[in-house]
Amino acid sequence: MRGADRQTAAMFSDLSPEAFVPPNHPLRAIRPLVNAALDRLSPDFAKIYSPFGRESIAPEKLLRALLLQAFFAVRSERQLMEQLTYNIMFRWFVGLSMDALVCRRSPDQLRWRCKACRADFTVTSGTLFAWHKLPMRSYLMAIAVFCNEVKGKSMLAFSRDTDVQYKTAFVLAHKLREAVASATTALRIGGDGRTAEIDGAYFGGHIRPENLAADRIDRRLAENQTGQRQVVVAMRERGGRTLAQVFAAESEALATIRQRIAKGTTVHADESPAWNTLHASFAMRRINHQDG
Repeated sequence: MRGADRQTAAMFSDLSPEAFVPPNHPLRAIRPLVNAALDRLSPDFAKIYSPFGRESIAPEKLLRALLLQAFFAVRSERQLMEQLTYNIMFRWFVGLSMDALVCRRSPDQLRWRCKACRADFTVTSGTLFAWHKLPMRSYLMAIAVFCNEVKGKSMLAFSRDTDVQYKTAFVLAHKLREAVASATTALRIGGDGRTAEIDGAYFGGHIRPENLAADRIDRRLAENQTGQRQVVVAMRERGGRTLAQVFAAESEALATIRQRIAKGTTVHADESPAWNTLHASFAMRRINHQDG
């Protein structure tokens, strides 16, 4: 006979989550390897946790949960928490019992406490990702997508690739550009016996000339320019790094060149009069472009 559609719940159960996992499931072979690696990391975990206060979630369980997120391509920490709530196989791999409550806090939002100053911190503290709510998986994907583009990345395509809103992708891209720029703030090139090259290229401020030659004016004169034309000065060490910065004119880049190029460097430049004062600081080699 057909059974009745009734919701039944046993008061006690002696079955563990492992009893529901198939014997030939790939996770059964992976879990011993993961446990062995976590055992080796246990002394490191003990150093970063305070010996006082309320017990936290075991870091081993958090790392197992993040592995499941990567293995099964779970899109967000919220979906991962949902899977841990009703997926018995996920519970078994992480190490949760059948009736264990799942923490609603995202694993990537876990806070640690410093033993010295007693201040709370997270894995993103002190980075450009601090005070942001996106999961770490989205940040890592954004870095990979952003760095693999050759000629820049459209923010619409960036938002589709990272599965975030357009405004979120726009702010995230600016954060990544800020991080790239800050990495070269204190960088210096050149040194004794090394060679560097400097040159500038002007961009912007173009005004379409008048149709009649009699009505045209000389835009090379300062009084006839718009003020929007800027120069990008590139400083490149032969066989090394390249530094670029935007200035209003080549003459305004002299202080930066002295700061970013080490003394003792042989500097090659064209015959622009803006570079004449660099002879007092470097061994200069001038190039006349008209000679080919």
